[in-house]
Amino acid sequence: MFAKDKNLQKPEQSKYHRSKLEQDKEERVPHHALPKMFFPKFEGLHPKIWIDNCYNYFSIYHVSERLWVSSATMHLEGNAAKWYQAYK
Repeated sequence: MFAKDKNLQKPEQSKYHRSKLEQDKEERVPHHALPKMFFPKFEGLHPKIWIDNCYNYFSIYHVSERLWVSSATMHLEGNAAKWYQAYK
């Protein structure tokens, strides 16, 4: 009953129906093309500037949101690192 349909191929999706993931992959810059940037360190001064720099880093390197906190806390220094250790 279904044997006659085996050779039929599905039509390809138009460019307007591509998944969000496919579109994101096309817009990404390959990691080897990016200049090496170090994650911003935080010592306790100017937290808003540091947070903005973190968001920029995460965006450029496509860091998953679930890794943001652990990535950021690894780069706390001085009193900020001591505070976070006590907070944990």
